Amino acid sequence: MGFNTTVLILNDCLSDIEQDPDFGQKISRAVQRLSLGDKVDISSGHSGNAATVVETHHADGYKLILVGGNTAFDLGYVGSTRDLDPGKNEDLREILNTLLRDRGMRVVTKPTNDFPFGRARFPKVKRSGAMPLMVETEREFPIREMIKIDTQSDWYKRMEKMVEGGKRIEAIKHLRANAGLGLAESKHFLDQWYPYNEAGGAVTVQN
Repeated sequence: MGFNTTVLILNDCLSDIEQDPDFGQKISRAVQRLSLGDKVDISSGHSGNAATVVETHHADGYKLILVGGNTAFDLGYVGSTRDLDPGKNEDLREILNTLLRDRGMRVVTKPTNDFPFGRARFPKVKRSGAMPLMVETEREFPIREMIKIDTQSDWYKRMEKMVEGGKRIEAIKHLRANAGLGLAESKHFLDQWYPYNEAGGAVTVQN
């Protein structure tokens, strides 16, 4: 209910503020003036900006304020206090995504040991006549790397036969040995380009 206001106070001016009997009134007037424009500086003692009223907003919403260098920036509304709990990772992610969405960015999950190539760059295998294949991670990592593999080579054709025959483990070993990929990368490569058919577990080869 009501409204909240963000006020930046310069610690170097605390002695002036402490001795300023009108400081409370100055804050009140600055908050009222804020609706007419940008941030409002508040003078006290010898300082013309002992404090600054940065923003004001309805208490039912969250705003992100960036503070530093004796100033503050209102980064905008990022969600409702009724729907979001900044103490929860999933809600914090939503808050940050709301902030970044209009800026053309997004939050991505940090890779773990279970998925170590999330931020690593896939090795590039340079072979003549290679058909470029774009492999994209499943967890929305911001890494999209071209893996160049000669799909007309004998080893690649043998690997395809292994996949078609359901010998996925052998195909992974074959891919690791010939393409220079790690275990997790090889598994992901097959999942991306030769996913299991949900009906009966057969393998569907993508052309």
